[in-house]
Amino acid sequence: MAGINVNMPDELRKFVDEQVKLKGFATPTEYVRQLIRDERKRAAQDKLEQLLIEGLESGPATVLDEEAWDRIERDALKLIAARQKEGH
Repeated sequence: MAGINVNMPDELRKFVDEQVKLKGFATPTEYVRQLIRDERKRAAQDKLEQLLIEGLESGPATVLDEEAWDRIERDALKLIAARQKEGH
């Protein structure tokens, strides 16, 4: 596991120590790890919302019939086969 050292003013360190006690973390490291996990989750949620908005703004939905789904499946299988052949 990689380590990282973070220097901060005494005021921030005091805040971190208070949060560790208040929220039941064993160490400041655990608290910071949770902050990073929460931020990663928030970023993933933001990305999902962005993709949903793009989808909504992309125009009206198109109903796909069985023939269209078959074509999509064939194209996907071709892509998979090509990637496997390339060694991916």
